[in-house]
Amino acid sequence: MKKGTSVRISQDQVPDRFNAEFIDHWVTELKIPNSQKSNFGVVCREVACLYAQEYSSLDQRDLAGRVRSEIQDLSNAAEDQKYDDVATLREKLSKGACDLLSLRGPLPSADELRGPNREAACATVAKLCRTGGRGDGRIVTKANVGSIVDTSW
Repeated sequence: MKKGTSVRISQDQVPDRFNAEFIDHWVTELKIPNSQKSNFGVVCREVACLYAQEYSSLDQRDLAGRVRSEIQDLSNAAEDQKYDDVATLREKLSKGACDLLSLRGPLPSADELRGPNREAACATVAKLCRTGGRGDGRIVTKANVGSIVDTSW
C-alpha cells in the first residue's frame, strides 16, 4: 500500500487487521515501552473500530444524498413534463430510490412513461416525488431517507 493512502475496513475486520503482529510492529516502530504494549493494542483496536463505524455512517449519508439527488432530478423532470427525460431517469433509478418511492405508491415503469398514457404516468411520478408523496407534509431528508432505504444492495 502506498504511504498516505487510506484503507476502508469494517468493524468485524479490526481484530484481524490489528493483530498481535501489527501491534508488535508499531510498538517497536514507535518505541513504546513493552509495559504499555497491551494498552496500546487495546487503544489501537478501539480507535480502529470507531473509525470503521464513522466511515460506515459516512457511507450511509452519502447513499442518502445520492438517493435524494436521484429523486430530485426525477421530480424536476416530471414537474416540467419532460416525458423522455422522466423515462430515462426512471430506467436509471437506483434500487434505493425505487424502494423509497414505491413505499409511497406504485411507481410507473419507463415503458409506461413512454406509452400512450405518459401524461398520467408522469403526473404519478411527480406526485410520488413530492414531499410525503401522499401530501402528508413529510419532507424527504438525508436523515429519513437513510432509515427507509434498503442499503443491502
